[in-house]
Amino acid sequence: MLRVLHLADVHIGASMSAFGDAAESRRRALLDAFRQLPELARAEDAHAVLVAGDVFDRPEPDAESRAAVAETFARIVEDGRPVFVVPGNHDSSTLLRHPWTEPLGGAHVFLGAAFERRSVHTAAGPLHVYGLAYDLGREDAPLATFARDDLAGVHVVLLHGSVDFSPHWKIGRNALRL
Repeated sequence: MLRVLHLADVHIGASMSAFGDAAESRRRALLDAFRQLPELARAEDAHAVLVAGDVFDRPEPDAESRAAVAETFARIVEDGRPVFVVPGNHDSSTLLRHPWTEPLGGAHVFLGAAFERRSVHTAAGPLHVYGLAYDLGREDAPLATFARDDLAGVHVVLLHGSVDFSPHWKIGRNALRL
């Protein structure tokens, strides 16, 4: 059975200002936990790692955050586990300056506004990941661009979006509505 490690909304580099005096220790704890992903993927015998957006808290992460993510992804990939990433609304690839202009540790980042497929062979068989980088300016109906290919293996759709169900959460224009 194919096993994936899935995460989203990590927000590396967030100020954590809501924690007051504990902000720096919370920020450090989050970064330290993220750096443990390769060990977690190994312990869980994951065949791939899927990241559904908002790796970073902002489109221009600080150098330490960027280096930590690149190193963590590289360690996972070097361990034989592919990493797939879609940008979120906090680290969107639609902005002029964004964190995805340079590769990060061998991770495959989906940057197209329409779905694209990336396939890999794992020890558990073929894995086909479909992803997109939401951009209303380039594609007004991104979900309509999905088409499952007729290939053997496991098929996974990876995207970052928001469900409009909470009275305290207003979905912005740069978020994919699900």
